[in-house]
Amino acid sequence: MVKFKYVALAVLVGVAAATLRPVAGGVEGRLFPVVKRAQITSVDALGETRSVIYGTSSRLRSCAFRRVDFFLGTPEANARVDLDMRETSKVRPGGEFDFGPWLVQLTPDQFPRAFAVVKHRCHPFWLTESLFYLGSVE
Repeated sequence: MVKFKYVALAVLVGVAAATLRPVAGGVEGRLFPVVKRAQITSVDALGETRSVIYGTSSRLRSCAFRRVDFFLGTPEANARVDLDMRETSKVRPGGEFDFGPWLVQLTPDQFPRAFAVVKHRCHPFWLTESLFYLGSVE
């Protein structure tokens, strides 16, 4: 009988973990973000569909960077756009940092309708997703 209880508990924990994992990174990022929201300090058009951006942000937690995803739209309805980080790879210390040049497939006038999410590995369970940039449409 004791074995059955442990097996049932293990199955329950496994089902709960599998159910929560897809949303846990976003919840963690909202409650305990890895970075502050970025301030884009420069946006220059590059051709008809892309921009080169520079900006600043602050690192709040010591987690391993994985990627940044830019989107056009809102968090509820959006399309992911291409991002090419043209700066060299670096380990950023805690506190304020500058970034760029980044090549983003958005025109300068589309940035108010865009947002970006940064993903970090803070522990082995999931990627932590922090809102990195949010255009002026909040």
